[in-house]
Amino acid sequence: MPELAAAIGADQILTIDLLRIVNSSAFGLPRQISKVQEAISYVGLEQTRRLIYAATARTMFGQRQSREMWQHSITSAFVAEGLSYFSTDSFLDPNEAFVAGLVYDLEKQFCEHDFAKNTL
Repeated sequence: MPELAAAIGADQILTIDLLRIVNSSAFGLPRQISKVQEAISYVGLEQTRRLIYAATARTMFGQRQSREMWQHSITSAFVAEGLSYFSTDSFLDPNEAFVAGLVYDLEKQFCEHDFAKNTL
């Protein structure tokens, strides 16, 4: 885990997102966490992985994504992950399902952006 903490610590946005999550009321910690390694310990590897996927997708698509679209993408990711646990296919990885849900309808966003740009 020290390597993961070092990699996250090298990225300001990931660091801020991780510390924001771990210091949120959802965790109800008695004190503020300021170290990445400690935050990963509280949040856990699965939540850290989801954070990295989401932050990477958000960075890749930049400001094109509206707040509603982003919330839809995150919701879709969690739904896809949840459904993967009920699958009888042993090859369906919940992490892959999360990523698939996260990006499954982003082409709609690109089409809308290109359409708007071409019609102005």
